[in-house]
Amino acid sequence: MNTNDIATDSNGNAFSLINSAGDFAGLATWEQLRDSLNASPEGWISHSSGLDVYVEGNEDEMRSLLAAYDAANA
Repeated sequence: MNTNDIATDSNGNAFSLINSAGDFAGLATWEQLRDSLNASPEGWISHSSGLDVYVEGNEDEMRSLLAAYDAANA
């Protein structure tokens, strides 16, 4: 797997990027998922579009999936 691959939840659904207006801004990669989890409590990160976005989802599940992703790619 590559950090630029689309991040998916335990059901195989892709995590979404949400912009400051609350609109869908694309699908989150594993790198963006990591960045959002490591960002401020709100999870805002910069997107290539120049907008600030966050990854939408359950934080505990995202952390668990990211740990499994990291373990599989170690």
